[in-house]
Amino acid sequence: MNRPIRKLLLSLTLGTLASASAWADSSPATRIHAVLKGDTRGVAFGQAWHRSDVFDASHFRDHFRLYLRVKRRNADPSQDPDAVRSGELVATLSRNGTAYAECILVRIIDRDPDFIPESRRFLDFGAAVTNLGGDVKAGRGTCDTDLSNAYVQRGVPGVAAGDGVSVRLVGGPSDGQVLASGEFLAE
Repeated sequence: MNRPIRKLLLSLTLGTLASASAWADSSPATRIHAVLKGDTRGVAFGQAWHRSDVFDASHFRDHFRLYLRVKRRNADPSQDPDAVRSGELVATLSRNGTAYAECILVRIIDRDPDFIPESRRFLDFGAAVTNLGGDVKAGRGTCDTDLSNAYVQRGVPGVAAGDGVSVRLVGGPSDGQVLASGEFLAE
């Protein structure tokens, strides 16, 4: 094979490999994590995660997960376990003291018999929302990403390091009580 054709084939092959690798990992994944703790130790605790992967303009993944565990019977007399069970838990995400998104947590019921003793002592709540290339799927709970709009804008909240998250009880005698809070930190 003559030299000019070999150079042309080599440049085409290298160009194809470079564009394929650029599509596969054009930017590193962003991972942000928050540990949620209550005011009274051991009453309510949990975690929140946000991860985004951007491959190109039309290929991306965006995940948001929040998990909260509330002790059924505890030493805090202001927290009624029945109010937690019958009420609604809402996680508010805020940046610089201004709320920008809210997620409604749903009760997680584990049917595995190995977890029966744990389920008697704790109530588990969670929210899980994923955006795959523009297709938003809520595996558990929902998130409103634009609180300035009267309608619910379902999606994955754009969480950044330094943002705060607090989970509060809505409805019932303990309306507005903050169960746990935390701050997102980059991993």
